[in-house]
Amino acid sequence: MLKSSIILLSLTTIAMMQPMSPTQAAEPSKTSPAIHVDQLRPTVVMGKLGQPLGKVITISGKVVSGDRSAKSNHPDDLALQVLQVNDQALATPVTLPWTVFTTAAIKPPKLHQAFKYVGYETGSFTGVPHEAFKVLSAVASREFHFESRFEVLQEDLRIVQNRADLMRSPQQRVRLVGQYVVTRRKPDPMSTGIPGFKGDYLTVQIVLQDGTAIALNSPLIKQSLRSAEEVKQYEGQLVEVTGRLESLPSPRKEQRSLTFIVPESIRLSFQQ
Repeated sequence: MLKSSIILLSLTTIAMMQPMSPTQAAEPSKTSPAIHVDQLRPTVVMGKLGQPLGKVITISGKVVSGDRSAKSNHPDDLALQVLQVNDQALATPVTLPWTVFTTAAIKPPKLHQAFKYVGYETGSFTGVPHEAFKVLSAVASREFHFESRFEVLQEDLRIVQNRADLMRSPQQRVRLVGQYVVTRRKPDPMSTGIPGFKGDYLTVQIVLQDGTAIALNSPLIKQSLRSAEEVKQYEGQLVEVTGRLESLPSPRKEQRSLTFIVPESIRLSFQQ
């Protein structure tokens, strides 16, 4: 009896050691763990930057080539290689496509340019599921997947609101905050002026908190004249001008140099 038990145990052990046939093996799961879409609304979804999707953050890094072209300098073909989030270095750089918020005024960056943007990571599903080509003819497409991107709200530039801020920002791109003040004057009859121009010449200064006045563009060029439409929209309002500060030497030593800003964009300010 003991001998029979030993033989049976040995046969069982050998059988357990034999490889399973394909029909016997359990098929691996073809689907990833699933969650219902309604679970996303109350759930904090973390993005590639290590922050919740939709959280406003500051990122910095450099502009690199996107997926479309390695040579194009068009904004749609560029991506953001993020090196820092909220001034904290990432362990590994993260590259994201980007878009500009609808009402934001952002100067398009150049390839290899450094950037510092305020915005938030978001995303959406893109591509085409394979099953779609069982219904229609196949076309070139990307696999259906979720893709993160960074939504840019504004550049993180120094804010200039008074002369002290101004002195710290010579020849720099800044966000100038002040009151939009208009000067109207009749064209000088002794000068040729602008051919066909009718009405007043409109020039603008941005008056800061302490009364310091910064001209929009150099008064020596025609671009210093502002349009009637712009003046109607902003006159007397607190505005934010994004642009580069420049200066002209004063003809008199006892006078300060004339500082002006070359504007890239103007909008109503949310500063208090």
